[in-house]
Amino acid sequence: MRTMRASSEIADEREVRERLANLREMVEARLDLLIPKEGVEPESIHRAIRWSLFAGGKRFRPLLLLVTGEAFGARTVQTIAEDESLEPHIRARVLSEVARGAGTPFGMVAGQAHDLEAESRDVKDSELERIHHRKTGALIAASVRSGAIIAGATERELEALTSYGVALGLLFQITDDLLDVTATAEDLGKTPGKDARSRKATYPALYGLDATRTRAQATYDEARAALDSIERPMPILRAIARFILERRA
Repeated sequence: MRTMRASSEIADEREVRERLANLREMVEARLDLLIPKEGVEPESIHRAIRWSLFAGGKRFRPLLLLVTGEAFGARTVQTIAEDESLEPHIRARVLSEVARGAGTPFGMVAGQAHDLEAESRDVKDSELERIHHRKTGALIAASVRSGAIIAGATERELEALTSYGVALGLLFQITDDLLDVTATAEDLGKTPGKDARSRKATYPALYGLDATRTRAQATYDEARAALDSIERPMPILRAIARFILERRA
């Protein structure tokens, strides 16, 4: 079993990026083992699953689970990713967290449905935030909480991590909205401006660019404040929040 360095030893942004890249490779390898290969019946379904799953992605949520678990003392990220001997009550609790974050009525699926329903109509601030908390924040918070649950975090720590995860999810969506307006196709790896063409409810559409940037900074500050209430070093979780605030793609 490969032992990973503790999160408290992460020194700078370059090292954080390298660390996350290494963890992402581990996640990709694990997914490749778990998902049936092409040629396994029903072949058309497995081919479609693999095409969708490996078409690209940041693997942001599994990375958050891994680094949070490690920050709270899990022996190695390999243990979190692969250990089949987790206590049944811990496994059940993690499954519940993920199901709640992904499903309805308060998770990603409900948020995505609400987001689609809100296209081409006026949306107020409170409704937009509710959409994004469900669409993006719920599963991010579940990822952070799951890693901490596996590592044995206290309820008080879980409460703080929930606040961090919710703020992080909202920050991710705010910067995503900004990039759709300000970034180039080369930077994004996709065509910008799709939100405006779909008349999608976004922060820039509601507030303008300057106010949206101010909102992003305030949300980043909320994420940092949540971590400040935890009496453990959290450099990599802080670095992830900063990375999201400043990302260009």
